[in-house]
Amino acid sequence: LVNQHVSAIVDLSNATGAITQGLAQARAAKIPVINIGGHQDPSPNIEAQYYGDPFGLTAALDKYMFAHLPKGAKIAIFTSKVLLDERDRDAQFLKDAKAAGAKIVFQHAVDLANLAGDTQAAAQAALLANPDLNAFWGDIDGEMPVVGQVLNAQPYAMTKLALGRACRARVQ
Repeated sequence: LVNQHVSAIVDLSNATGAITQGLAQARAAKIPVINIGGHQDPSPNIEAQYYGDPFGLTAALDKYMFAHLPKGAKIAIFTSKVLLDERDRDAQFLKDAKAAGAKIVFQHAVDLANLAGDTQAAAQAALLANPDLNAFWGDIDGEMPVVGQVLNAQPYAMTKLALGRACRARVQ
């Protein structure tokens, strides 16, 4: 984009560390970079960031989710530590789960280089280790469609709760 001499670059939440070189090139070319979709780790090469409150949004979605789960629900969570936004959603979810009396019985840091395969293997492992699991929770969009495929292959019904950016799937 720098070589195309664009007027500005709008970035949808790429990890700041992964695009440092491109951000620096844009700044050197006096092309402003604006981040949308989720807050990132600070960079002097990003002119502005526009995003919703990750804590408030996650808390609202969690309230809805916990209202539809049994008390003491057993939950498997998938996390990705790439974006600050994801780390903040993870922290809020863990706080809300504790307050709701839910139990995190399986936690997995997703390998983004192999998102589908890694998520599939982890979801299968979570179900094998916890046959009475009540829910899966993930901090990025790409996890829950794969979890849904794993659940659909199971001998029991499953309902998907698509709640904002971090979709959730719930076992009934």
